Amino acid sequence: MLVSRIHEFLILFSNKEQPIHPGDAALIDEMGLKYASLSPDSALKEQDFNALLGYYAKRWEGIVDGDADYTFNASGVNQPWVDLAQDLGRELKKSYLEVLMPVTRFDPDSFSKISSHSPSSLFLGDDDKTWHSVEALIKQLKLTGMLAIHDIPKDISPRILSIKEMYRLQSKTGEGLSFNLGNKQYESFWDYLLNEIAPGWKKSEDYSPQLLMSLLDVLNAVENKNPKELRFALLNLQAEINNCTLKQASNFYGLKFIYQNKSIYLFEILIACWKNDADIEDKLVPVAQWLSVKNPAFISTSPAFSTGYEAINAGPFFTISNLEELLNQLDCRPYAHLNAPLQKIRDMLKKKSTIDKEVSEEIAALFKSRWNSIIDTSNDYLRLTSDVNKGWITLAQRLAGAGLINRNYYRILIPSLSHDTDPITAVSLMAYPLTSFILSNDGTQLILLTNCVYHHKTHGTFYNCNPQVPVPLTLKEEQRLKFTKFYDDYLRAEEGKSIPAIQKSTVEALTKLVNGALHPIGLIYGKEYTLKESVEAEIAYGEFNEFVRTLPEDERERLYQQKITWRQDRYTVAQIMFDIQKGKSHEDTSRECVAVYTKHLAKLVCDYNPQAELKKFSELKDMQAFSARRVYRSYDGIDEEEATRRVLIIMVSLMTHKFNCALAGGYNLSLWDSSNSVTKTGSELFAAAEEALKNGTNNMRFVYASIMENIIIPALQDERVRTVILRSTDTHEWLQSVKNGSLFDSNRTAFDPKILVVVLSELATQKPELRKSMENFIEEALHTLAQNQNNYQIWIRVNIKLVDLLTKLGTQKEDVLRKLRGYKLESPHLFYEKVFDFLLYRCVYQKFKNQHGGFFTPDVDHGVQSIKNKLGEVKFNNLADLSFTGVLKKFSEVINSNVETSQHRSFLNEYIEKTLGLEISEKPAHSLVLYSS
Repeated sequence: MLVSRIHEFLILFSNKEQPIHPGDAALIDEMGLKYASLSPDSALKEQDFNALLGYYAKRWEGIVDGDADYTFNASGVNQPWVDLAQDLGRELKKSYLEVLMPVTRFDPDSFSKISSHSPSSLFLGDDDKTWHSVEALIKQLKLTGMLAIHDIPKDISPRILSIKEMYRLQSKTGEGLSFNLGNKQYESFWDYLLNEIAPGWKKSEDYSPQLLMSLLDVLNAVENKNPKELRFALLNLQAEINNCTLKQASNFYGLKFIYQNKSIYLFEILIACWKNDADIEDKLVPVAQWLSVKNPAFISTSPAFSTGYEAINAGPFFTISNLEELLNQLDCRPYAHLNAPLQKIRDMLKKKSTIDKEVSEEIAALFKSRWNSIIDTSNDYLRLTSDVNKGWITLAQRLAGAGLINRNYYRILIPSLSHDTDPITAVSLMAYPLTSFILSNDGTQLILLTNCVYHHKTHGTFYNCNPQVPVPLTLKEEQRLKFTKFYDDYLRAEEGKSIPAIQKSTVEALTKLVNGALHPIGLIYGKEYTLKESVEAEIAYGEFNEFVRTLPEDERERLYQQKITWRQDRYTVAQIMFDIQKGKSHEDTSRECVAVYTKHLAKLVCDYNPQAELKKFSELKDMQAFSARRVYRSYDGIDEEEATRRVLIIMVSLMTHKFNCALAGGYNLSLWDSSNSVTKTGSELFAAAEEALKNGTNNMRFVYASIMENIIIPALQDERVRTVILRSTDTHEWLQSVKNGSLFDSNRTAFDPKILVVVLSELATQKPELRKSMENFIEEALHTLAQNQNNYQIWIRVNIKLVDLLTKLGTQKEDVLRKLRGYKLESPHLFYEKVFDFLLYRCVYQKFKNQHGGFFTPDVDHGVQSIKNKLGEVKFNNLADLSFTGVLKKFSEVINSNVETSQHRSFLNEYIEKTLGLEISEKPAHSLVLYSS
């Protein structure tokens, strides 16, 4: 190519008839300075071609997405540049489009080269690097009806078109845009989209809260009239749209609204926002209205939408009549106690002209009362967002949208909640469905389960990420997890943790290894050990290798399978031993140093025995605190249920056994409303189990094994003269009964409270001489079950009362124990049946007593049977989800449901409230102060 071709190009712009883009003037001047003085007949050199390509690249950067974008209109100010690019392309043997727009060469949708395309037939992808053909997009639309394109050739999954890409398609205004399809002429792709495709998109109702929250952010961004802030909000919305399925995303784009008496699609409005058009506030008004209907809490703070909200009584235009209507829609089933406060609010509104603070506080109290009733039941908001909960959630949303309560309406639903954003994603909690959370152990935090799933994928542990350091879920949190769709993810994570246990002797060998090979200086700085330290570590690992060599093959395999998780690291013992034996760390930069590997073995020791005597280093306390709480192999035969039973029996025995403390002195213990004097070893046992029993644990096997290994066995092995002299024979025998298991089996005097109620109810009927004692005990058991305490505390107290009962039975004691030890509860329905019978018995007894005074011998059993005959068959299904007090209320409702039996309800309610519901006060916390006899 000769210089004369460049001269021709420059002469065009000296002619005022050729329109010029304002940004081109500097480029043309620069080209003129470079080529005007050159001979027209001289040939362009390689550096000249490179310079020309540089001019085109600079121009492209200046015009992309502007009026002079080649893909919008290739004629007019662009024509001379297009013509020159074609000549340069032929000279350089490349597509002229690569000269005009130096980006990706291939169209990933139709897998073809772009050399045959005109600029108007292309549009730039969302990444600003990839060309897509309009023709391929039309084929995709015709085939699927979806605005979908590929980013990678032959990629199976296309993605939804972005707002930016649709803006580029809408902006095409030049020639050559019309086409014929199906014997129908369309002026442009945009004409085809608006008139042929978009009308076929159907509105979907399952838009995610994240998507709706992102749309709200767009509405709020309009208020500040900051283009950058608006663009940022649109990009966040785009990210959420991309998370939808193609169908959901297309239907979302295709939402239709009315603007200036004409239909307008959401994607058109979003494009207007992308361009920051002057009328975007007006166009967004119907969007704001639609969003407030989808979620009444999602109300924009921008005053631009006030008229729109006012038209539908949304947001701050929420009226008393709206509130009254929503209150009437609340479903109070099955919590009758909510009716009175609800009616109080209705009555209050009749005297009000506005929804004031007093009304808001009464509503908040109503929500709190309901939350206390539904938490951890089938009606928990975190389990159910429809049915009986729908009206309550809608009311909370409307109140939040009106600004009458915290904008985060989750707070009124769950009053103990103390945060508004997820600490990991830094996004509002309302951006996630209620069913994507579980409530934290203390009730103040919502744990976003997708964070737990992601943590498992990246670090191998299904942990709660809310604290600064991710921690395992507590027992209560695990129980709540069972009712979510994420429970399978958790089980998969737990499967990875099900590692066969190792022997105590193996852990002791690991302890010796850690103490011999770990040197804190090397650990802190991650440096090579000194020569002395290296020798000590080598000896320690050598001795450990010899120990491993002598292990039985099964135990050795178990050891190698042990998994170690610490912070973000995961290892197996096999990995660590292989790397340690492979050679010095400086010979392989991808390996950790000996100190760091040994530190992880220390974590394994802490996982089995947090009390192990290990050499001190900076992370040791944290390792002990976050022990995985594994149990030695010798306890494989004891599962979680059996371990729990044994720990509970130990606690009952501690609180009821008459320890001989005359010589050694004793310790005063108290548990709930019971107290006892025990030995020093007994006080240690109590302290070891008390915290787990009060707060709950998901690993009672570990608690039981720790009691055995750290207290019982060492106590029996203590042969010091002082111990031998001071410990009584009775105490020694008691410790032996714990160790050999007789306390839990042949000598057992503690049982499941449900079994006690069933068996002793039957004995009360069979043996009249025991009836009064049995009924008093059953009443005490039901009184305990009705308390606001965890199941462990209830189990222990009921069995403490059983011991009191057994001491009064005399010769009948062994017969009663034999029946209890041999009984197995086949169905929980039988327990509820016995409780119901007992309540009926109390009702009839009280009625006769009121009628005849104390001088009567009523046939109470006949009266009970008469009531049961009138009630007919009473089913005891679906009671497991209710608290025991909930069961009692359910029974009260059953009695009231029949006209002939409803007269007994007042007696029953009084008995439940004044006897069973009476709070059992606690004694002061136990004292571990030694006293001398």
